[in-house]
Amino acid sequence: MKPSMKKALTDAFDAPEPTRKQDFLKQLPRPELSRISFIITQAAYIRKWVWLLSVFIFAAALVATLFMVPDRIWLISAFIPFLALSAVTENARSQVYGMAELEMAARFSLKSVVLARMILVGATHFILLILLILSVQAPDTAALLRTGVYLIVPYLLTTVLCLWIVLKIRGKESTYACMGAAVIVSGLNIVISATAPMVYNEMYFLKWAGLFVILLLLTLWGYYKTIRLTEEMKWSLS
Repeated sequence: MKPSMKKALTDAFDAPEPTRKQDFLKQLPRPELSRISFIITQAAYIRKWVWLLSVFIFAAALVATLFMVPDRIWLISAFIPFLALSAVTENARSQVYGMAELEMAARFSLKSVVLARMILVGATHFILLILLILSVQAPDTAALLRTGVYLIVPYLLTTVLCLWIVLKIRGKESTYACMGAAVIVSGLNIVISATAPMVYNEMYFLKWAGLFVILLLLTLWGYYKTIRLTEEMKWSLS
C-alpha cells in the first residue's frame, strides 16, 4: 500500500482526542483506601497455613524454652528456619505459581501486593521472635541480646538461601529447594547444639554479631531484588 494511502486511512479512521476526559474520570466512583487499610486487607489473602505454621512453630519453640535444660536451650533455633521458609515462599507465591502477569492486571500493582505481604508476614515473625527471645530466662540484658542474635541468625540464613533460590529457580521447584534449605539449616543447628555447644560462648559473640549483620544486609538485598523483579516483569509486558 502506498504511503499516501496509509496516511489517508489513518486520517479517516483516527479516533478524535477525548474531550473532558479528566472530568469524566473524576465522576467515577473510586473508593479511597489508605496504605494501612490496604495492608490489613491483604492479610486475608495470605494462605492460612502460613499463619498456622507461624503459631505452631512459636508454640513448639516456647515449650522448648520452658522444659529444656539451660545448656540445650539453643536447640530451639532448629524451629526458626521454617518461619523464614513460610515468609519467603509466601512473598514469592506469584512467581512460583506463574500468577505474576495476572496479578499485575488487578487493581493494585504487584509491587504493592508483594510489599504488603512482606510487611504483614515480616511483622508477625518479628513479634513472635521477640516474644520467644523474651521467654528465655537470661541472667542479664547482655545474655538476652546474645540469645536474640543466636535465634535470629538461623532465620536470616534461611531467608537469604531461599531468596537466592527463588531468584534463580522459577516454578514449584523453587519451593522444594527452599524446603531443603530450611531442613539443612535446621539440621545444622541441631548438630552444632549437640556436638559443639561451645560456639555459643560469650567469646564467640562478636563473630555471631558479624554474621548477623552480613545476613541482615543480604536479606535486605534479596528482598530488594525481589521487588525489582516485579518491576522488570511489568516492563516486559509493555
